[in-house]
Parts: sequence; C-alpha cells; structure tokens
Amino acid sequence: MSPILSLGPFSVSIPPLLAVLAGWLGLGVLAKVGGRLGLSEERTWNLGVVALAAALIVARFAHVVQFWPLYRGDPWLLVSIRPGGLLLGPGLVAAGVAGYGYMLLRRMAPLPVLAALACALLVAGALLEVGAFLTGRVLGTPTSLPWGVASFDAIRHPVGLYRAGGMGLLAGLLWWRGDVDRPSRFLGQALLGYGLLRLVADAFVANPETVAGIRVSQLLGFLGALVAALLLARWGRAPDSASDMAHVNT
Repeated sequence: MSPILSLGPFSVSIPPLLAVLAGWLGLGVLAKVGGRLGLSEERTWNLGVVALAAALIVARFAHVVQFWPLYRGDPWLLVSIRPGGLLLGPGLVAAGVAGYGYMLLRRMAPLPVLAALACALLVAGALLEVGAFLTGRVLGTPTSLPWGVASFDAIRHPVGLYRAGGMGLLAGLLWWRGDVDRPSRFLGQALLGYGLLRLVADAFVANPETVAGIRVSQLLGFLGALVAALLLARWGRAPDSASDMAHVNT
C-alpha cells in the first residue's frame, strides 16, 4: 500500500497525517476516559495539550541543537518539521515534567490520570503503528498465510497491523469493561494487555533486537505483563487509597 494519498493535483503523505490524527484522538480519549474515572474532562484535556506541546517544542529544539551545523546552513529547515526532525527522549522527559507540573497545579489525582493516559496512548499508538506499517518501518517475518502483505522481497506478516489492531481492541475493551471505579486496576489491565500484545505480536518481527537469543521486545512485554498481573492481584485485595482517589474538579 502506498503511504501517499492523492487528492486531485495534491498529494499528502499518510504517516504524518496519521501522527496528527493520533495526537488529536489521543487527547480526546484522554479527556473522555478521565471523565469516566472521576476527573474533570476540561482539565484532563488541558493537561494533555500542555504535555504534548512541551514534548514537541523540546523534541524539536533538541534536534536543532544536535544537528545545528545543518540548520545553520539552511535556516528554512527550522520550520520544516517532520517525524524524523524530533528527538524522542528529550520530548518524553519534557512531556512528563510539564504534565506532572500541571497535575500539581490543578491538584489532580495521579492514578486516574495515568489510567486515562494508558488508554489514550493505546489509541494514539494504534494509528502510529498503521503509519509504521505503511512506511515499512516495521517488517514482519515471511509467511504464506493469505493475509500476508507483499514487501520488496517477500510476503510478510503485517506486524504493524497486528499491533494496531491489538491496541485498538484493548482500548475498546478498557472502555467497555475496564474497572473505572478502581483506577489502579484500570491501569493494571491496560499494562497487562499491552505486555501480552507485544509478547505475541513481536514474535513475527523480522530482524529483532536480541539478547542471548531472546527478543528484547518480547522479553519486556513478558516482564511488563508479569508485573501488571502481580499488581492486579495485589490491588484486587486492597481498595485504592483515599489520596489516590481524591479529585479536585472545581
């Protein structure tokens, strides 16, 4: 499938479009799920906007600093923002700091925020995985199954679609059956599902990173699912603390 969408004389690259849509839908899901978990939808939306804006600004600034000789030679590149023009690490740190600061300022309970964020990231991540599939950034192992997709050299498992479908399904299940009365369990259910998804789907990734012959992403998925299962077992015996459930929405 071509990652270019043609609209008459115009053509649009689909992956960046999906990235914008992922951010917008992620914010919407964050607010809606936050409302179901007892938070103010407006404040939860604002928290997401603050964190996302901080992430983009810092990630872009860090990229410019790292590759300053390139930008100094062509200043117009400063306003040409592409996914490859952002540094993920600094952006994530900035998002965490800005989001935490907003939570403290508005006195928002951390557990419901994290639970809502987990569901929002699943929705946004599903769209980003579709983009990764369209660009061939994630290649699957060769297969003869009828739903395999043609790559440049073989018919391969559509790993990006496996991940995207799994993340979308998990987000839907959390919305339908997630324990909204217990944010800790809602968060644990999200982490457990995502860990199991990566454990299964990443078995079909071609040329994965390995340690001692073990796929790193699968190992992390297994460990994440194991920790989530243990926490769910623990949280199932004790209610969320009063401090974790104290919401100030006025």
